[in-house]
Amino acid sequence: MDVHMVYFGLQRKLFHLLKTSYFPLRSISSTQKKIKNSYYFMNGDVLLSSNTIGQLVDIAADESGDHVAFISVHQQISKSFSQFRQEVQKFASGLVSLGLSKGDTIAICSPNCYEWPVTQFATAKAGLVLVNVNPANQAKELEYCLKKIKCKALITWDSLKPQNYYKLLCEIVPELPKSTPGKLKCHNVPSLEAVIMISKESKDGILTFNEVMNAGNSDSDRA
Repeated sequence: MDVHMVYFGLQRKLFHLLKTSYFPLRSISSTQKKIKNSYYFMNGDVLLSSNTIGQLVDIAADESGDHVAFISVHQQISKSFSQFRQEVQKFASGLVSLGLSKGDTIAICSPNCYEWPVTQFATAKAGLVLVNVNPANQAKELEYCLKKIKCKALITWDSLKPQNYYKLLCEIVPELPKSTPGKLKCHNVPSLEAVIMISKESKDGILTFNEVMNAGNSDSDRA
């Protein structure tokens, strides 16, 4: 696959923040002596961080705002930490505007692209559960996955040879072409309400990734 994602700085920055922005957790319960091992305490200098993933994105942007966070070579995209935070926040807000709420499950079925990490961090900020789906799945496999996780929104790529994802989705969701975007009523996958496609071209029944992002607010409260 001639798809390359160059990942600068962000992973290293977030790991550094996890090491430096922690607080010690200790049990003060009267049953402490009965508990020999705990997931929140172990020997070593690195303790659990009290920051959420969303907060770490904000901290990284505050500390390294103008530094390059991501470069997607095949998309000719370069984003700083500040730009990344803004787009993560806008997409998180856009997802919430669709009626998605904390604990809802969304799936992403896509090859490597810049929109993938935006989705990953945006769902964390919005309190959503993100499930990764194999982009090589065929109709029956994808339908099974969406049913299994009770998916409420699917984010997918437009097409990647030999796969045409819109055509594939229409096999699973024949109601899609005649549906109002974001208001899907699907017999085969009853939980599915929205299909978001990473594409510059709009198609019947779907929302584009940029439409959802533009519906969001970068100044709304952060997770």
